[in-house]
Amino acid sequence: NEYDRDEDQSVRLFNSHLHAYAMHDLPRANAVVQEIKEFLQEAKERIPDSTTIAFMTNVLLTAFLQEEFKTVLDWVREMQDLPPTHHREDLVGLARKIRCIAEWELAERNEREYVAATVNAALNWYNNHGLKTPFVSTVLHAIKRMSQRPEDQYQKDLAKLARQLSEMKDLPATFGGPEVLVWVNSRRKGCSMVDLLPKGADT
Repeated sequence: NEYDRDEDQSVRLFNSHLHAYAMHDLPRANAVVQEIKEFLQEAKERIPDSTTIAFMTNVLLTAFLQEEFKTVLDWVREMQDLPPTHHREDLVGLARKIRCIAEWELAERNEREYVAATVNAALNWYNNHGLKTPFVSTVLHAIKRMSQRPEDQYQKDLAKLARQLSEMKDLPATFGGPEVLVWVNSRRKGCSMVDLLPKGADT
């Protein structure tokens, strides 16, 4: 029946993307993302909210690693336009954190102060949902600080953030932790995030 077909397709797409993403096979991950988009368009009204949110997270993280920040924001907005739900608040929170980074990246150098408002909204959301952690607080406050300081201070702020993240022993198992660390290190080294991804190794 239709329910079983949707469930089988969800499992297949999720596992296919998980494998490609973990191996940093971005061409394959992008191909699966296209299938996910088509599946969401066709089955979004039938599949559980938790599945929709998980797929949206897959899409926006794949875009984030490739520095497609406008696409990231498009998918964050899609997620935030979903009816209110308590499903997968961990992933909804991750999207808010990634949104802050994407907005900081897209803002003009001299117009980044408004990003602080996005960070404050994200911090309020985390507080209201009881999901604020040292990782969340450290990353968001760093972005807020960089949005309010001159460009010549960025490297100092990034170095401090990298040091703080390196001291978090549970970072590899934290949703968004490895991606944020790759972003920080790429900005410190002046290279793309893709350049720092190990080839053929798990995240």
